[in-house]
Amino acid sequence: MGRMSTPDRIAEAISSDVTLNDSEREAVLEIALLAISADRSIDDDERVALRSVAAALGGEAAAARAEADVDALIARGLIAREDADARLRELAPRFTSDGARAVAYKAALAMAMANRDDADEEFEFDLQLIDALDLSQETVDALATQVRSALDA
Repeated sequence: MGRMSTPDRIAEAISSDVTLNDSEREAVLEIALLAISADRSIDDDERVALRSVAAALGGEAAAARAEADVDALIARGLIAREDADARLRELAPRFTSDGARAVAYKAALAMAMANRDDADEEFEFDLQLIDALDLSQETVDALATQVRSALDA
């Protein structure tokens, strides 16, 4: 199967009954991109994973648009590590509900876990994201369990 879990598993990991508005969906995608660019590189597996996140968030119509969204995000260039925290704080207020914040966290976590490369940068990013989204440790643990079980399925 290779080290990357299937797009289906990632979709499963972040699936929720929360409907995101366009602004929230864009923010989730960007947070997912920030999560994988924490190690300063994006490989093809990660691009596929990012597209699957986009598809999971908005179904087929969004998946087609997401392809362009993802390419646009990547084309803008990876945000420097020291700027990521500030960017997270700009994105976090876009989420209008706890459910939307949970989806954002699960997407980032799924991306980080998908490449099974637990870089220190990703750990640091995780802490920044939890802080920016204002999630409790209890919530984080529950979401992490959901993501892990979906990815290991």
